[in-house]
This record gives sequence, C-alpha cells and structure tokens, in this order.
Amino acid sequence: MESGENGSVKVVVSGNEHVNKVGVTSNKLVNKSGRKHGGDMTKFRIKKVYSDPCTTCCTQIWRCISYALEMAWCRMRRPIRKQLLYTGILLVTTSVVVQFLNYSNASVHDNLVGISKEVSVGLGITKDWKTKPSTEDDGWKARISNFDKFQINPSIPMQINQREALLFGNFRNYTSYLTIGIPTVQREGVDYLEDTINSLIKNTQVKERKEVIILVFLVDQEHDKVTQRAKKLYEAYREHVDSGFIQLVHPDHQYYPDFSKLHRNFNDSEARVAWRSKQNIDYAYMFLYSKNLSQYYMQIEDDVLTAKSYLSQVKRFVKSRPSKIKWFCIQFSHLGFIGKMFRAEDLQSIAEFLLMFYSEQPGDLLINYMKKIKTQFKDILMKPSLFQHRGVISSLKDKKQFLVDKSFRDRTSTDRKKFYQKNPPADIFSSIEVYDNLKPEYAYDLSNKYFWGLSPSLGDYYRISFHKPVNISRIYVDSGYPKNPKDILCNAALKISRVSDSSQLTQEACDNREMFGTFNRTGDFDTIAQNSSMPIYNVGCISIELTKAQKEWVIIREIAIFTVT
Repeated sequence: MESGENGSVKVVVSGNEHVNKVGVTSNKLVNKSGRKHGGDMTKFRIKKVYSDPCTTCCTQIWRCISYALEMAWCRMRRPIRKQLLYTGILLVTTSVVVQFLNYSNASVHDNLVGISKEVSVGLGITKDWKTKPSTEDDGWKARISNFDKFQINPSIPMQINQREALLFGNFRNYTSYLTIGIPTVQREGVDYLEDTINSLIKNTQVKERKEVIILVFLVDQEHDKVTQRAKKLYEAYREHVDSGFIQLVHPDHQYYPDFSKLHRNFNDSEARVAWRSKQNIDYAYMFLYSKNLSQYYMQIEDDVLTAKSYLSQVKRFVKSRPSKIKWFCIQFSHLGFIGKMFRAEDLQSIAEFLLMFYSEQPGDLLINYMKKIKTQFKDILMKPSLFQHRGVISSLKDKKQFLVDKSFRDRTSTDRKKFYQKNPPADIFSSIEVYDNLKPEYAYDLSNKYFWGLSPSLGDYYRISFHKPVNISRIYVDSGYPKNPKDILCNAALKISRVSDSSQLTQEACDNREMFGTFNRTGDFDTIAQNSSMPIYNVGCISIELTKAQKEWVIIREIAIFTVT
C-alpha cells in the first residue's frame, strides 16, 4: 500500500493493486484464487495509510499502545483484573452522577453575576474569587477572598467564608502543621467539651502550640445558645483564642436542607438518619474551612482524652511511612471518626464526596469507601492509640455509647458510672466539706465526675430536693472509687420525705423524713438488692445521713433515681 497523488490511497489486496480515489465507490476486488468480490472494502483486513504523515505516525503509535495494553491485560492475574474493572466501573458511574448533578445545578450557578467561577467535581461545588482588591497582607487576603460554594439546599447556595464563620480567634500568617477539628453540639444534661480542650492544651507543649490549631466547630442550630456557649469558651480560654491556638467557628444553618424528608436506610429511625446526615454536612463544612490552615487535618470528637506528647508521636509516625506510597488517611484511634488524619490537599475532595452521599451512609463508612477509591486498601492504624473515648451520653437523643479504646497509650481509668440515669430535676444540698472542687452535683448528673468530701461527722447529710413530687420505682446509690476503695459510706442511712403538693417542695420539705433503709458493707444502696417495697409515691426529698462519724473521706460516685409515670 502506497500513497497516491492528490491525496489518493493505493490499496494492496492479495498481491493485486487497485487505486481507489477519495470519494469514488470501490470496484470489484480480486483474492488469491482469482475470484472477484463485490461490496464494501470494510469486509477485508485492509490497511490505509493516509497522505498526512502526522496522522500516520499517531495512528501507528496508538496501535502499538493498544497492543501493549491488550497484552498486559491478558497476562494480568484474574483477581487484579476484576479489581481494576470494578474500580473503573465505580469511577465511570461516579463521573456520570457528578456530571448530571452539575448540569442540574447549572441554572443556579448561572445567576451569579460579577464573580468568576471555576467549577470543580462534586454536587455543584464551585470556587469563587471576588475581584475586589484588598489592602491587607497576602495570607489574610487569600482567606477572605476565597469562597467555597456548595449547594445542598436547592433553593439557597451555601457560601463558606472563613472570616464570617469565625466567632472568636485569629488567623495565622503562616501554615501550621496540624489542625485538630472538634465538631460539638450541646448534649442533654452533660458537656464534655471543656475536658477535651483541657486535655489537648495540657498535652501540647508550649513550643508546639504554634504548630497546632484547635478548631472548635459549634454546630447547634439555636443561634442564642451558640453565642452564649462561644462567649463562655472565649472567657475560659481567652489567651489561647487570641494567640490563634484555638478558633471558635459556627456555620450559617439557613443553608441546610430539610432533614425530615430524607429516605431511611440501614433500618435507622428518621431521627438517626437526620442526625448522621447533618453530621456529614457539618464535617464537609469543617473540611472546606480548614483546607488552607495547616499541612494536615485531624478530626476528633468532643468527648475524648489525648495522650501525652501526642504531636511528637504523630510526626514520628508520619515520617515512618514509605515515601513512595502516598497515604490517604492515617488513624490514631480505631473508634468511629476519632483520630483520623488527612492531608490538607485532600480536604476539598473529601468534602465533595461527603456532600454527594450525605444522606446515604454515616461519615466514617463514606471515608472507608473513599480510601479504596484513593487506592488505600488497608487501614493505616497507629498502636497504641493517641485518643480515648470518654463520653457516654451521645448527641443523638436517648443514645448512650460506652465504647472505649483498649489500646490507648496512657494508662487512664476507664471506670464509669453504671447507669447514667437522667434523674428528675432537683436541688442538691450537702453539709459534707467538698474536696478538690468535686461538687455534690456531680454524683447526681450525667457527667463522669463524682462527689468527693472530707471525713464526715455524725449527722452530716447529702440531700436531694425535687422540683415536683416524683413516683420512684428504684433508688441506686454507689459510693467509693476503684482508686480509693476505702472512701465509702460506712455508716449511713437513706430517708425519704413525702409531700402532698408542689408548694411544699422546699429544703424544709426534707424535715419530715422517715427511715427507708441503710447502706450495706460496700457502701452501696439499691432498693432491688434490699427487696424494698416499691414504687413509692409523692416523694419530695431523699436524704443520705451519716449515723456515725468516720475517719475516711467519702466518695459518692453515682445516684440513680428511676421514676414511674
């Protein structure tokens, strides 16, 4: 086969030559047996060489590459071929969904006037740059001019502006090493956040605090509660907030969707689906907010303890990873979304992925899927872990979570209360001297703390005055602590006071007390263990009274009051 003049093509078939000019129907062809064949040339294995040398070269190169890929595919092991095939199908499907969603949101984005846009992959997410000049330094300018726009609520596009989202704190003019994100919501009857912040501050050396940003993300939807809580945190940690070590951030919740209209899956209740869906959007907001603050980003929960010298341990473990293998996620705890660390450069894509499937699955499961898409097929888990889960009362109503990390680096007590019962509203009074600010209220509330008093005398008491009469089905009192087994109620009795109406519910209502039972040798009281006659009605006060002075101090660890309607 040779090139003809004027762009003609010379075709060689079975040793016979036939010139076929461009645009002219082909004549009959002759095969080796001399028989003539009519019809189209495409029935034969005919090679064409076009007169354009560039086209010819590209065609030959493509054929060589295709042949090499075909040979490599054939020689590849079957499991690997299946894995690559499934990954390819997943990527193609995801791309189609993304393109469809981007197309459906095009009308909304077209309405943005005066802003130049760069569309990125994922649920209509765009980056916007304002063209208005700024007189401030370049680092601050980058933060206030870059907007990350993503849209969950179809009617309102969401904008993330770091300057507007920051309630208290200061941005740094350099990139830190690590941002630790703490999403937090007020829980019913207990607050673990300050213990978590105190643990981080205590275990971050002074010289290391310039490398770390603690990002407290207040995600409650009640603006007044958020403002009040943020002011309280600022007053408690003013020094660290002003230095940029701590930032208090809150999103604008007007952009969130109607969580009551989500479809259920995993057999979860509507409340749980709404809870975990909102969590995914909160996480995405945090990722987009944090992507230019530091080199790495780590997320924990607001009810954890931190190991000593955690930052040096993180740095050492990151440096130990092979440089040729690029990791996507490193885990410093195996529980939930605690201690997961990502590169800052990946936060944008993670946020987009969470937003795309925010109502489908919990965030930790979505991250596991994304790890595989990023070709990290095994978990990279540091042992022993650097974070310990301490909370019990979940941010989801009526849920309790007793999980602990048994591989936690530091030897801390994981002993907890037995019930974490939500007790009836009441006022607490005690004549026992308090030790180390461990107040009497701690034995009655949902916290992990307890009441610790100095050596009680004869007649000292611990009283619970209810706000309204209650009908009680069980009373449980636990004294002592594993580290201090002798600090128990050795000689004590439990008395109750009944009332006829709410007007008698004052501290004086505890004056008309009647004996109900005594504490056992281990310093505990349980109406079930003592076979007490229950329930008891119209109880206005419960009083624990010392029947004899004791040299040992006393710890009341938990008081649980179970009621009946």
